[in-house]
Amino acid sequence: MCRSLQCAVVEEAQHRQWFRLIGRQHDLQYWDPDDRTDTQTFDREYDPGEMAPSEAWVAQLFEPIRLQYYVPPASPEIPFVLPEDVTSPNADTVIMMGLHSEEGGNIIEVVLCKSLWSCNIFLIQSFGRRFWRSQCYASDSRFSLHYLQPSFQDRRNVWPAWGRYEAGRAGLPGPAPSAVITREATLSDNLSGLLLTLKHKPF
Repeated sequence: MCRSLQCAVVEEAQHRQWFRLIGRQHDLQYWDPDDRTDTQTFDREYDPGEMAPSEAWVAQLFEPIRLQYYVPPASPEIPFVLPEDVTSPNADTVIMMGLHSEEGGNIIEVVLCKSLWSCNIFLIQSFGRRFWRSQCYASDSRFSLHYLQPSFQDRRNVWPAWGRYEAGRAGLPGPAPSAVITREATLSDNLSGLLLTLKHKPF
């Protein structure tokens, strides 16, 4: 049997409309597109020609991907930055941030793993005025942190050696509206007793 849902407006603000679902102990918030970028924390410029010996593998792994997806005409030239301290020779993982080409600020996160020879790329997007990471690309889907399936479409050319198992779509985020659904701490099924966010979803 279908039952209708009724809601009451809790608040209408500049960027958000907040509704309460009557008798459901859930709230729904609609947020308009957010054109801000996440705060930049890394400052050392990524330059494949000036990497320390302990970081030479970073350029070997990332350069084919960068040249394929993050330079014109595929996208605007995206600057990448590393943590200030040079990577230890024993480090197996390096994290880089991709910055907005004009305004600065983090828009993508790149996670490189030496032992798996893999690169995972995450979009940094605003959902409900908070920044969240969402994986969009894996250079090797066998080691992806998110289920990404290599393309099964017909190909005009043989895949490059570095992209034999790549999956997803390397790209850049864009501002989009979002909806946030929360449930109250008093809901009987809420065993944690906390206010929980159920979903962050662009639409």
